[in-house]
Amino acid sequence: MIRKLDPKKLVQVLNRILQSAKPVKNIFQLFVNLRTSKTKQSKTPTLNKTPQKISSVIQIKKVDHKQQTVIPLFFEKPSDPVIQSPPTVITVDKDSISQLEPGIVIDANVLMAFGTYNEKGAKAFCLPDITKHGPAINKKLQNKIVYVPDTIEEEYRGKNLPRNRREIILNIRESDVSFTGNRRNFNKALYVLLKSLGVDIHYVEIQSSFELHSKANDCLKKYREYGLHKPDDMYLALACVTKSDILTLDCPLMESSKKAGVKSINFQSVLDKIMKKSPMRIIIEERKKLPDGVQKPKNKKSVPVKLFGNQNSFKPGILKEWGRLEIPTLRRRKK
Repeated sequence: MIRKLDPKKLVQVLNRILQSAKPVKNIFQLFVNLRTSKTKQSKTPTLNKTPQKISSVIQIKKVDHKQQTVIPLFFEKPSDPVIQSPPTVITVDKDSISQLEPGIVIDANVLMAFGTYNEKGAKAFCLPDITKHGPAINKKLQNKIVYVPDTIEEEYRGKNLPRNRREIILNIRESDVSFTGNRRNFNKALYVLLKSLGVDIHYVEIQSSFELHSKANDCLKKYREYGLHKPDDMYLALACVTKSDILTLDCPLMESSKKAGVKSINFQSVLDKIMKKSPMRIIIEERKKLPDGVQKPKNKKSVPVKLFGNQNSFKPGILKEWGRLEIPTLRRRKK
């Protein structure tokens, strides 16, 4: 038998059920709200992490990865500059000589000039400092690779720096054995050259190269009559093999290079164009002013053909009569 419920009682029962379900509903809503708020917070960047404004470039990069390599080249701020390694001396062994690119072969007297007319020498001899013009020298040399043959190191043995300005004026060659100053140091001179030019220096081991010795012998036979001698024949051989130019102060080497089809560059002329008056030019002018009867150091009655300076000293055909030829010095020249 089914009993009928009173409608009023039924309403009361339903209200109680709804009231008891309210806390559950509130808890669920609270959980949903918390999840939503966390998601919103994670999407909103703080001021400490990223700037308020996000550039269009970054937005494009996030959407389209293909544009990452193109867009930064035009729109992004440049990154920090790459720190380049300082210039250094690179050793080139005999087996790699034939692979060298055309460059500039440095003669011994050029390196010795850097050892003499540097910052220290400028103060001691009251002459211009050539080392501070390194970038300009590079530009004149068309920024070519610089080669220093290892035979130069042998030329330094037993050679001294000039003691004073007077010794420079009285002696013709930069490597004159009559200098009485401190012993020349190849490594120090190489460092001065490296610091001045600010580019890598290639130290080429030509002494151990059979190919270079063979080429040097050929050059010596062909161009001895123009004043070529040892070890300049090795510099010319290196220039021939690598198709390089020669930077020198040696007139016979310039003449021999010309006959061999190799371009030679007069280092004094390069400096004169940069400095208006190089230390070599100043010395030549002062040497011309020497009075007759000025004595040169003992055991030095005459000197070889000048390595740089007064071109009028060379008469036509004098280089062909080279051999053991010696030219009188200015102070012993007859009136």
